[in-house]
Amino acid sequence: CDGRPESLMLNLAGNIALLIMSGLLLWSSRPGNSWSGAGSARFAVAIIFLLQAVLSLLLVNMPYSLRLLPQQLSLYAALPLLICTLLTASLGLNWSRMIWGRLLLALCVVFEITRRINELHSWLLIALIAGLIAAVLPLITSKGADKRLVPAAIISWVGIIFWYDQTSLAQHDLNLWLAATIVPSLYFHRTG
Repeated sequence: CDGRPESLMLNLAGNIALLIMSGLLLWSSRPGNSWSGAGSARFAVAIIFLLQAVLSLLLVNMPYSLRLLPQQLSLYAALPLLICTLLTASLGLNWSRMIWGRLLLALCVVFEITRRINELHSWLLIALIAGLIAAVLPLITSKGADKRLVPAAIISWVGIIFWYDQTSLAQHDLNLWLAATIVPSLYFHRTG
């Protein structure tokens, strides 16, 4: 954050938005009688996003290296995991919690590889495009989300990709952007 009042307000708004949206995702994915594997994956994503929001609110003057871990975990592991839940729902797949846990580990490996070769931007862009594909798939297949919600999900992903392309996630709007990525997931998983 650069210290300007408008930047500070945007940062605070993003922190609060991520706190609220991750709370909604956590609530909608909470364990129940028939907790699906995708539900448990969304629950894990919500916890990671919630951790990022709380740390952003509480520890404003943290060293950069300590802020980086929850940010990168949110961007490059949790968000792709959330998008994978959208893809599997669009394809009508029901994976076990064990598979989702292994997928999270695989996403962490992909994150580390892309970090080492300096391609995190490409990894995140691929994940976002996969989110858009997940939103379009219900129009092609008979599986997945309620077709009435598909246009809103498609518009959400296009807006998120455009926002990312235009700003490359400036530090002051990172949490606001992450909060926006939860919106299409809530469209798709209103019942699940």
